[in-house]
Amino acid sequence: MKGIKSFFTGVELLNPIPTVADLETKFVKLTRYASWKHIGPYYRLKEAYAAMKSELKAMEINYHYPLIEIYGHWNEDESKLETEILFSLE
Repeated sequence: MKGIKSFFTGVELLNPIPTVADLETKFVKLTRYASWKHIGPYYRLKEAYAAMKSELKAMEINYHYPLIEIYGHWNEDESKLETEILFSLE
């Protein structure tokens, strides 16, 4: 994981994409992945990534792109924000 080769943002829609929208449908399938749940402010995600990478390295598990961040529902209290991180595994 030396650098990001591509990046996109996905959202879950409750209704079909309007025909006037300039959006494109993408499907991402991870056949094998590691999951890590971060609870707290978004600015601390870097620490969550470091912990996850350290844990995978200690277990001698190799990971690669794509990776996915799944954000929980917004909460005014940053300490309650939830982000799930998924790393593709080899």
